[in-house]
Amino acid sequence: MKNLLHVFIDDEGNLVLRTDNEKWFDENFPQGDLKRHAANFEKLLSGLVSSIWGEKNTCISKVIRLLSIAEICACSEPYAQAEEFWSMMMFDFIPFIEKYADSLKEQYGYDPESKQRPLVMGDTSLFRKSLPTDYN
Repeated sequence: MKNLLHVFIDDEGNLVLRTDNEKWFDENFPQGDLKRHAANFEKLLSGLVSSIWGEKNTCISKVIRLLSIAEICACSEPYAQAEEFWSMMMFDFIPFIEKYADSLKEQYGYDPESKQRPLVMGDTSLFRKSLPTDYN
């Protein structure tokens, strides 16, 4: 078993983050290449759906969202980071993985037909930039 992320809160309330498998992560999820490694992502997604939908453990979702917000705020260009993440998710990765994600959630009673869909007009690739990775 591999531990991708350790999130601890010490006795003073400080958050401590560590990862023990950076090499494994880099080999299985090279930055900016989620589609090529979709099978690995699908395993993560399956585990998360099982936890959130099956076990009704919504705290995991809250913690991940909070960490994502903090990560965006911690980088040197938070507005660009947030905009790029939103654009990539809305116009690239969600449409790519949506059917698989829906199939996982359907076993817990999810109805994909009830999903609110975005209004999209034109070629959205014009709005994409490279993801900032400088955290200095």
